[in-house]
Amino acid sequence: MKKIYLGSGSIYRAKILEENGIAFQVKLMPIDEDALNQSVKHTGVSKRFAKKYGKMLAIEKLKPFVGVIQDGAVITADSVAWCDGVILEKPITKEKCREQHEFISGKKTYALTSHAVYYNGQVASFVKKSLVGIEKLPSNVLDEICNEPETLFCAGYRTGGAIRNYVWWEKGHGNNIRGLDIGIVRRLLKKVGFPDKI
Repeated sequence: MKKIYLGSGSIYRAKILEENGIAFQVKLMPIDEDALNQSVKHTGVSKRFAKKYGKMLAIEKLKPFVGVIQDGAVITADSVAWCDGVILEKPITKEKCREQHEFISGKKTYALTSHAVYYNGQVASFVKKSLVGIEKLPSNVLDEICNEPETLFCAGYRTGGAIRNYVWWEKGHGNNIRGLDIGIVRRLLKKVGFPDKI
């Protein structure tokens, strides 16, 4: 069987592949994400623009593998959130986390998960959209959210933990909210001609 490489250091994406019985190896070829982020404006943008931006990130992560990997397929992914004209990315710090969650409080937020696959000279990609509505978040709940380590690595779209009781509406989540939709991965692998079923 051909190999599957996960071009991501995300433990969540790796866990999804494991849960689906897919044998894979993690192979990282980092890109300068900061430079990419700085090259794109994040405010006053449409949801369509945010979707294109997320797709671009996943494909850029794939580019270092093109022509290098000869014995299998590579999967990359990226997730961004869009709310009220603003692209939200991983907050990393508690201060930024609070700022972002104050912003999405009482609003609907779209999680845009971009998937990209490379195999034998072929590249395919797809962006899955999910939607979550968040009630107004009290100050003490914002404190709890910002003290959850997982939240610092989710761009305003995590629906577990302290925020769970304030999610009033959601659509299209499941594995997408964890950063990878296995059904999409399978379709993309088929599209690029990957010979083995996963």
